[in-house]
Amino acid sequence: MPSRTPRVGDLVTYYDTNRRPREARVVLVNADGTLSLRISDQYNIFASRDPSFRLGTGAPNANGTGSVASRDTAVGRSDSFSWKVVCDGSIAAQGLGSLGKLNADNGPPVIVGQQYTFSVFGLGQAGGEQVKAEIRWTDAGGGIVSTTAGAPIVLATGAWTRASVTGVAPPGTVTVTGKLYTTPTPQVATFWADDIQLELGSVVSPFLAFVAKRTAHAQTNVWDWTA
Repeated sequence: MPSRTPRVGDLVTYYDTNRRPREARVVLVNADGTLSLRISDQYNIFASRDPSFRLGTGAPNANGTGSVASRDTAVGRSDSFSWKVVCDGSIAAQGLGSLGKLNADNGPPVIVGQQYTFSVFGLGQAGGEQVKAEIRWTDAGGGIVSTTAGAPIVLATGAWTRASVTGVAPPGTVTVTGKLYTTPTPQVATFWADDIQLELGSVVSPFLAFVAKRTAHAQTNVWDWTA
């Protein structure tokens, strides 16, 4: 049978970055001929192999005085680089902030009253580093509305460990970013962060190795993706 251009509502097959076939519904046929797909009906997943979602001027920054962050092209979990932070142990809560920034001020948009889960993979230089993930609920200008911290985890050397946190977007929230930092006491530590993911709900689902493109559409659970 002759093929035709996919239409809204069609179930199409696409391939993820691991070359595995997946199916999704078409929700928009864009003017340039590309398709916007509903990747998941259950989760609104915003994921990136780049832990900064670096699509504009946004990038992770060092969290806490005495910590230094840098892009490390020698270490990566699912891609060729990650973000490294060196903590001198002078204070607690040193690490990486602004994980998930799309530009200088904001991360992905969220809906007030909805539950979200943020996750990030960490790797320790020596092993035994104690860290935790945090969601920063922010307003339209990037100001902090409130924060939600997850449970501490212990990093290993030679194997990536996933930290996560779940919270409900409070009133005043427009966007969200994440953090990964030392806890509960000051530590001299070096660790890396990679493969961050934000999803709707309380379940930490497998990481999707996609690079997110621009912003969400008005339709629920819909993002533009590039593999």
